[in-house]
Amino acid sequence: MDEIISQSEFAKRIGKSRQYVSKLALSGRLVLDGKKVDYKKSLSIMKSEQDPARDGQRAWSKTQKGDGPKKASLKKQSGVIKSGTGKNGPGRSDGIDPKVLETSKALQQAKLQKEINDSKLKELEYKKAVGEVLPISQVVEANAKIAEIVRTKLLSIPNKVAPIIINMKTIPEIESYLQNNINDILEELYNLSGVNGNDRENKKNVRKSVNKKKPGVKSK
Repeated sequence: MDEIISQSEFAKRIGKSRQYVSKLALSGRLVLDGKKVDYKKSLSIMKSEQDPARDGQRAWSKTQKGDGPKKASLKKQSGVIKSGTGKNGPGRSDGIDPKVLETSKALQQAKLQKEINDSKLKELEYKKAVGEVLPISQVVEANAKIAEIVRTKLLSIPNKVAPIIINMKTIPEIESYLQNNINDILEELYNLSGVNGNDRENKKNVRKSVNKKKPGVKSK
């Protein structure tokens, strides 16, 4: 499990100053969580890399106790560090293993992506809770029920109207009766689909459009 601590606490644990830890953070040599430090991962990075400043200081101390050739060796070593052609390859003069840096960046990117995904899931759960979105299975089931009701209602029209329209004498009279029966079914379907509130006006407009008849035919 990751252990996230403050930079001051990290400095205390590794026996360094707060300023030293700040420099490590700025150079990308620590795994950060905001401004805090992932202790185990950062410590792993530090152990896997050299500290050029400390190595240079040790070499300098040795030359102070030794002779000229050692001083020349130190100059040569310093030149290697500045030129960036040490064991970490061209372009790396800070002693950091590029693979470790790449791994650290990948971890931070993965963590950021996880936070984004978590945020989207929380938003989706909220919308489910307030009824803005519904599970697909629930929508499919509701549509299937409505489709079955539509089918049943439409198939019932002939049996319902046949005994009545047989006694009617004019085509307009028959059309009006059939139209009113269709309107009743449509209104029932609208009620089943939850049309209410501000949608009532839309419902009226739809019904008016259905109720339009040929000239000379009375509407219900």
